[in-house]
Amino acid sequence: MDRQRFDNLGLAGLGNRLKEDLECLLYPGKDWVPPRDGVTDIIIRGQVQRELKSIQRQTNKTFCFVTHDQDEALTMSDRIIVMNMGKVEQDGSPEELYFKPASRFVADFIGETNFLSGRLLGQENDVVKMEWFGHTLQGYSTGNRPTNDSQITASIRLERLEFHQRCPNRVNQVRGKLVNRTFLGSRMVIDFHVEGTPDEKLRAFVDPDLGKSIGENLIWATWKPESMAILRD
Repeated sequence: MDRQRFDNLGLAGLGNRLKEDLECLLYPGKDWVPPRDGVTDIIIRGQVQRELKSIQRQTNKTFCFVTHDQDEALTMSDRIIVMNMGKVEQDGSPEELYFKPASRFVADFIGETNFLSGRLLGQENDVVKMEWFGHTLQGYSTGNRPTNDSQITASIRLERLEFHQRCPNRVNQVRGKLVNRTFLGSRMVIDFHVEGTPDEKLRAFVDPDLGKSIGENLIWATWKPESMAILRD
């Protein structure tokens, strides 16, 4: 086994378990990668993931990773197959599954998102209009064809929301107030209560400076139609 790879990663003192998991990559004919590096320290884990991708590119082999860790799936994969109860929910690139999930299961499994449930108003090709608490919103279907006047669900990723002090006159816009904020270092998570709803909140990732500058006044949340994926429940 090529010990230099492990020395470069700083794995010398971690024992044999992780080394055994990676050893199969250094011998020809072994393409199955056991999902056992998830038990290691998060920094070492990141180093191992980068090294695995480097080995894959150098050897030009197909690696199959089996994982329940969404971050690991996005980091390690060129193609992801999400399965639910033995059936394939969606098959695509990490970007496709994250920004264009086909079902609620996929949207909930890959990352954090906002779910909006409302009534279908109409559709033209992939463009879908829905009614949500009196607001007419517009999103895109990922191949799903909801029936007229049916209840539908949409997904909006946290980083796709934008905030404005004045009414921006966008296709998708709702007014409300910031009710909670959590500082995470490079970003801040905020909860936005939508005016005119019982207790509907939208969660968003924002720059910490922006999060701190938002007071208790009413503000507007907007998002682009292509950022709202219509799901198959």
